[in-house]
Amino acid sequence: MPSLMPAGLADQLKSRQEFLDLSRFLSVLGHPGAFSNDERPYIRKWRIAPANGGIPSADEAAWLPAYGLVSGELPSSDFDQGDIVHVRGFVEMLAAGEIRLRINQLKGLQLSVDGQAVSDPAGALSLAKGRRTLTFRIDRSKRGNTGLQVEITAPEGSTAKFRPEGGI
Repeated sequence: MPSLMPAGLADQLKSRQEFLDLSRFLSVLGHPGAFSNDERPYIRKWRIAPANGGIPSADEAAWLPAYGLVSGELPSSDFDQGDIVHVRGFVEMLAAGEIRLRINQLKGLQLSVDGQAVSDPAGALSLAKGRRTLTFRIDRSKRGNTGLQVEITAPEGSTAKFRPEGGI
């Protein structure tokens, strides 16, 4: 079987060190490390809108796309649109049940699911089957430069089956 390496690639390298760097990179591909893909069910695909009088925009065109890093974190620089910003992620509930959100920091954060306020974002959420919208209101004056990382888990005994949009 022919090599998957593009023909003539090694000839384009400028030095022996570049060749050694390429060889090392190829030898660690797929191994755990700083750049390996984290397979946990993070919300990785987001929509961001600046606060409009503290209320999320009803205009879908105002919601701009954003994507989480390999670590699952949406960097705070992606939602640098004022002191209050709304960040929306989606989860497809394949089977109804209870889920929990593991959020990297709750300070300066409020959550609503399908437009209904949630008093405890870290508590159990009972969600029906279908596409669910999770909207986070972020108060950047309280949260600082901390990004947003949301992992979805099912508590023991839950019947929930889910798939975060843009995740695994």
